[in-house]
Amino acid sequence: MRKFCIAFSLAIAAVLSGCGGGDNDTPPSSASPPTQTSTFEVAAFVAPQSDLLEETGFAGLTPSFPQFKEQTIRQVAHLSTGGSALKIKFSNLFGVEPLTLDKVHIARNLGNGNIDASTDKALTFSGSQSVTIAPGSEVYSDVIAYPTAAFTDISVSIYMKSATVRTARRFSTTTTYLGTGDLTSSAAMPSATKLSSIYYMSQVSVVRDSKVNVIVAMGDSITEGGGSTTDAYNSWPDQLARIANSRFEVAVVNAGLGGNRWVKDGLGQCGLCRLDRDVLSVPGVTHVILSLGVNDIGLGYYYSNTFKDPSQLVTAKQITDNIQAAVDKAKAKGIKVFLGTITPFKGTYYYTSGQPGEVPFGATVPYNGEQVRQDVNAFIRANKTIDGFIDFDKVMQDPSDPQKALTAWTFDGTLHPNDVGYAHMAQAVDVETLR
Repeated sequence: MRKFCIAFSLAIAAVLSGCGGGDNDTPPSSASPPTQTSTFEVAAFVAPQSDLLEETGFAGLTPSFPQFKEQTIRQVAHLSTGGSALKIKFSNLFGVEPLTLDKVHIARNLGNGNIDASTDKALTFSGSQSVTIAPGSEVYSDVIAYPTAAFTDISVSIYMKSATVRTARRFSTTTTYLGTGDLTSSAAMPSATKLSSIYYMSQVSVVRDSKVNVIVAMGDSITEGGGSTTDAYNSWPDQLARIANSRFEVAVVNAGLGGNRWVKDGLGQCGLCRLDRDVLSVPGVTHVILSLGVNDIGLGYYYSNTFKDPSQLVTAKQITDNIQAAVDKAKAKGIKVFLGTITPFKGTYYYTSGQPGEVPFGATVPYNGEQVRQDVNAFIRANKTIDGFIDFDKVMQDPSDPQKALTAWTFDGTLHPNDVGYAHMAQAVDVETLR
């Protein structure tokens, strides 16, 4: 299912020396006390990664390019907040062999695979232009002085002599460009192939001289922005970022992953499984908005029949237990937690409402996915342990048929919002709660 370099001051240099670069260590927790230099590292962009090979076997999906050879990929990070310097995290989490990035450059994005060549800078890793990432690991680049503002688009160009495609954000709302040879500093990539995944790049952090709240939106394709206009940054987290920043400075980063579920792996690791990495360890995180569940219900039913695997089917209690576990983990770290209700999905290929023909594999009675959704939403609305909820269900309902999403606000007529639908979802968030 389907967006100048300046000299370091002594203060910035001091704090950045503690951030590290080019190693396989987990970044310091956002709960760590600020340094005496009063500079702060916050996330400006995230792209959760998943195992493309696992998805291939699980859902019949195949990577477009199983291997990069003497090629450059150019992908875009849409920064939700700015700073005086930045560093980028690269991932080989799901690789089974070392991943070598031979050259990595950043530049201001001009669209269509073009960059402002005058802003081109090489990233380094412990002073080297290349880095080899061990299987199952992630590394940060060295910090580079590179001033940015909120909503700056940075092109990240990676040249690889040979790299297996295993770790990526499969479904992206931005275009990635693939060209032959080392094009890391090329102003244009006129003959590039367009791809729809983000490879290896999992996070961009900026260094600021003031704190800013960081809101992490974790969900599935409806959080990721599936159905929104490509390269327009119109997912609901993107639109929320623009609304909120019109009132006060805040970072909103999108940890959505298409097909994701709370309970089961498949299209990405399960929500609870990836919570620590993709949400709670995001630099500077202060608030989270958790919005998962429709795929637990729909894909659980569909996969139980497709793979003849009854364990894929889940109950409302399994979903709510996972939600509560995620809430408790975030609250234990002092993070404010908001939940999004599950949007209507009547009319989709995996919708069920307990009809006679909706008996899953291995069961004797029909599955009522609609009732599961209602039960989970009731749990969310009544939850007293959270800081609030956003009623995405109410937002997207067709008034004449509340179990169905309003067609005019959807991309596919049934499930995924379009730009307008995502705008209404963003507007449903009380931005004052994000201060």
